Amino acid sequence: MQDVARGWQNFRRHFAVAGWLYLGKLSLSLVFALPLLAVVSGTLDNSAFASVLLKTWSFDVIRELLHRHEEVLPAFVAVLIFYSVAVFFFKQFVNGGIYFTFMAARGVVVKSFFAEAAGLFRGNLKISLFMLFVYSTLAIMSQSVAAMIPEDLTGHFGEAAFGGAFMHLVCLYVFLIPASILSDVLRLRLAAFPDQKFLSQLRPAVNFYLRRFVKLHSIYYLYFLPMVILWLIIERSALALTGGLANIIGVFLEMVLFQLCSFARTSQSLLFTASIAPLTSDALGGRFNEEKGSQEARVD
Repeated sequence: MQDVARGWQNFRRHFAVAGWLYLGKLSLSLVFALPLLAVVSGTLDNSAFASVLLKTWSFDVIRELLHRHEEVLPAFVAVLIFYSVAVFFFKQFVNGGIYFTFMAARGVVVKSFFAEAAGLFRGNLKISLFMLFVYSTLAIMSQSVAAMIPEDLTGHFGEAAFGGAFMHLVCLYVFLIPASILSDVLRLRLAAFPDQKFLSQLRPAVNFYLRRFVKLHSIYYLYFLPMVILWLIIERSALALTGGLANIIGVFLEMVLFQLCSFARTSQSLLFTASIAPLTSDALGGRFNEEKGSQEARVD
């Protein structure tokens, strides 16, 4: 509990990071989603399925819509690719500033944030490429395990069919979450030792991760599970509101609810980072321990 308390204190001290990161993600989403929404809106206005889609959000109706209006799918794929690439490089840039900020003893300093974001960009890019291989390997392993779960676990059609798909998704997350935690440890290690090469960073980070495997996962799930429950509640509420109102008010309320969920996801991720940053700093040392030592010497 002491580590969680330190994490909350660290998060509160750097809460501005959560707000600005969420606004950055929202801005990127709007830049790339608005053209797609314009294409889909124009298609739905002339579609016999529009009223049904707005009331039920049925995947069968969406599939039929994409089948009859082939121009929607290429637009969606193009927007998705550009959005994915933009978000990937945006994340590699801000990662340096985020992990440096949560490792530093002082509060958020904008100049230092962007300086570290630029300085650690290549290192974070290398970590992401390495983790891409790890994620791909674990995803394949998860699908091998998920194949043993019947797809019709809770039924064949409608909402009942969602149960089997949901269990497959749970299986995927169980495999990917350890990789996500390792990724955080690697980035925190990079922030502490920015001048070391990637291979020199890897072994100490992996050793730290394995020695504190249970503690790191316990902290992660402590923040992750409430976020999932909140997401499920918001998902259900959003669909009920949109289906019940079936107009622009329902769509607006749905957007508000999902933005709340997006902010919760951003905060959950940063809370975990804020909680393990002091652990990493204490165990692995680096420039932040030197900074703390100099501050203590000035106090003495």
